[in-house]
Amino acid sequence: MAKKERKRIAVDEKIIKRGDIYLYLWAAVDLDDEQVISVMATTERSYVEAIRFLGRVKRVCKGKLPRVFVDGGMWYPWAPKRLGFTYSVVLFRSPEYG
Repeated sequence: MAKKERKRIAVDEKIIKRGDIYLYLWAAVDLDDEQVISVMATTERSYVEAIRFLGRVKRVCKGKLPRVFVDGGMWYPWAPKRLGFTYSVVLFRSPEYG
Protein backbone atom coordinates (compact mmCIF):
# COMPACT_ATOMS: atom_id res chain seq x y z
CA MET A 1 0.00 0.00 0.00
CA ALA A 2 1.33 3.40 -0.96
CA LYS A 3 2.05 5.97 1.72
CA LYS A 4 -0.34 8.95 1.49
CA GLU A 5 -2.11 11.60 3.54
CA ARG A 6 -5.18 10.20 5.24
CA LYS A 7 -7.83 11.91 7.34
CA ARG A 8 -10.04 9.17 8.78
CA ILE A 9 -9.39 5.47 9.31
CA ALA A 10 -11.70 2.83 10.79
CA VAL A 11 -10.03 -0.06 12.62
CA ASP A 12 -11.73 -3.22 13.81
CA GLU A 13 -11.04 -6.87 14.46
CA LYS A 14 -13.16 -9.95 13.89
CA ILE A 15 -13.00 -13.28 15.71
CA ILE A 16 -12.75 -16.31 13.46
CA LYS A 17 -13.22 -19.70 15.14
CA ARG A 18 -12.00 -22.88 13.50
CA GLY A 19 -12.60 -25.89 15.74
CA ASP A 20 -10.98 -25.01 19.08
CA ILE A 21 -8.73 -22.33 17.57
CA TYR A 22 -9.53 -18.63 17.62
CA LEU A 23 -7.97 -16.23 15.15
CA TYR A 24 -8.40 -12.48 15.11
CA LEU A 25 -8.51 -10.67 11.79
CA TRP A 26 -7.60 -6.99 12.11
CA ALA A 27 -8.50 -4.54 9.32
CA ALA A 28 -8.10 -0.82 8.68
CA VAL A 29 -10.10 1.10 6.08
CA ASP A 30 -9.42 4.62 4.82
CA LEU A 31 -12.89 6.12 5.16
CA ASP A 32 -12.33 8.81 2.54
CA ASP A 33 -11.41 6.58 -0.38
CA GLU A 34 -13.03 3.41 1.06
CA GLN A 35 -9.92 1.27 0.59
CA VAL A 36 -8.58 -1.41 2.88
CA ILE A 37 -5.13 -0.18 3.85
CA SER A 38 -3.97 -2.94 6.19
CA VAL A 39 -4.95 -6.45 7.31
CA MET A 40 -3.33 -8.69 9.93
CA ALA A 41 -4.23 -12.04 11.53
CA THR A 42 -3.23 -12.88 15.10
CA THR A 43 -3.86 -15.62 17.64
CA GLU A 44 -4.30 -13.10 20.46
CA ARG A 45 -6.28 -9.90 20.87
CA SER A 46 -4.66 -7.42 23.24
CA TYR A 47 -2.86 -4.12 23.52
CA VAL A 48 0.28 -5.71 22.07
CA GLU A 49 -1.46 -6.81 18.87
CA ALA A 50 -3.28 -3.46 18.60
CA ILE A 51 0.07 -1.62 18.81
CA ARG A 52 1.58 -3.91 16.18
CA PHE A 53 -1.37 -3.47 13.84
CA LEU A 54 -1.61 0.30 14.25
CA GLY A 55 2.15 0.47 13.61
CA ARG A 56 1.47 -1.07 10.20
CA VAL A 57 -1.34 1.42 9.62
CA LYS A 58 0.96 4.30 10.59
CA ARG A 59 3.51 3.22 7.95
CA VAL A 60 1.00 3.87 5.14
CA CYS A 61 0.17 7.37 6.42
CA LYS A 62 2.01 10.51 5.34
CA GLY A 63 1.98 13.90 7.06
CA LYS A 64 -0.33 14.52 10.00
CA LEU A 65 -1.69 11.25 11.37
CA PRO A 66 -5.39 10.65 10.72
CA ARG A 67 -8.16 10.24 13.26
CA VAL A 68 -8.71 6.56 13.99
CA PHE A 69 -12.19 5.27 14.75
CA VAL A 70 -12.21 2.22 17.03
CA ASP A 71 -14.80 0.17 18.90
CA GLY A 72 -14.96 -0.11 22.68
CA GLY A 73 -12.40 -2.93 22.97
CA MET A 74 -10.26 -2.81 26.12
CA TRP A 75 -7.05 -2.75 24.02
CA TYR A 76 -8.18 0.70 22.94
CA PRO A 77 -7.67 3.65 23.63
CA TRP A 78 -4.06 3.12 24.72
CA ALA A 79 -2.74 1.75 21.43
CA PRO A 80 -3.75 4.67 19.14
CA LYS A 81 -2.69 7.22 21.75
CA ARG A 82 0.75 5.63 22.21
CA LEU A 83 1.42 5.79 18.45
CA GLY A 84 0.31 9.42 18.13
CA PHE A 85 -3.11 8.96 16.54
CA THR A 86 -6.15 10.91 17.64
CA TYR A 87 -9.06 8.54 18.05
CA SER A 88 -12.81 8.31 18.56
CA VAL A 89 -14.71 5.39 20.03
CA VAL A 90 -17.64 4.35 17.86
CA LEU A 91 -19.89 1.42 18.62
CA PHE A 92 -20.06 -0.37 15.27
CA ARG A 93 -23.36 -2.04 14.54
CA SER A 94 -23.41 -5.05 12.29
CA PRO A 95 -26.31 -5.12 9.78
CA GLU A 96 -27.09 -8.79 10.52
CA TYR A 97 -27.86 -7.91 14.16
CA GLY A 98 -30.23 -5.03 13.36
